[in-house]
Amino acid sequence: LALQAEQRSKAVVSKPADSGCSELVPQLESMEDFLEACRRAALSDKLVLVKFYSKRCAACCRIAARYRRVALRYRQDIDCYDMEQDNAGRELLEARSVTQVPTVQMFHGA
Repeated sequence: LALQAEQRSKAVVSKPADSGCSELVPQLESMEDFLEACRRAALSDKLVLVKFYSKRCAACCRIAARYRRVALRYRQDIDCYDMEQDNAGRELLEARSVTQVPTVQMFHGA
């Protein structure tokens, strides 16, 4: 039984996370994407919510569906985005002092 539980946990960790990448939760690829998202949100008086994640993070997998529900429920007031913890997203993660994933941060203004 313990072996089965261990195998299941390994399967979850090795399974890529569903980032929720869609029109509802677009993927940010760079610091420039992030800054543009903040500028657009400021023009429409919205907040920006960014989920930093990794494809191989079990906890990131667990919160993906909940994050999409938040994006759907509050889409009038909040623009939600995903940013993967990889080389492209490293600049923003370091600028925001993100040391582990999943991390969700909210921003206001440009």
